[in-house]
Amino acid sequence: MNALLADQAGANTVRVQYVLSGQALADRFNSPLVDPRTPDLIVQPIPGTIYSTSSAKVAEHGGFAADDTHVALIVVNGARLTGTGSHGNGGGTVVNDRVGTAQVAPTVLAALGLDPGKLDAVRIEHTRVLPGLNG
Repeated sequence: MNALLADQAGANTVRVQYVLSGQALADRFNSPLVDPRTPDLIVQPIPGTIYSTSSAKVAEHGGFAADDTHVALIVVNGARLTGTGSHGNGGGTVVNDRVGTAQVAPTVLAALGLDPGKLDAVRIEHTRVLPGLNG
């Protein structure tokens, strides 16, 4: 980690935007000392950086940059698409709550009439169904 921080303070040849470790990491995620799924450190590249020797990029994993974490999600309840308007739109709701992608799986299960609480991750992490989908 010292090599990454030193490079970031100098020429920044590895194009590091920030390094997340120690208490800062534990404040955002579970502590790696108690949760084996949490990495010891996270290196966030400067947006647009691709580490590859390939000349043809097919895809990338993503990261914590805004383009990777701020994604639109549209959920449509087909049963509600009857009613008023030229498009058969019975009205809609825009929900601006902060949500996480981990909420998608329990929401799909709930929409199918299945119990999201049967998922270990939902129970352990107390993941909620997406807001605005009740009723």
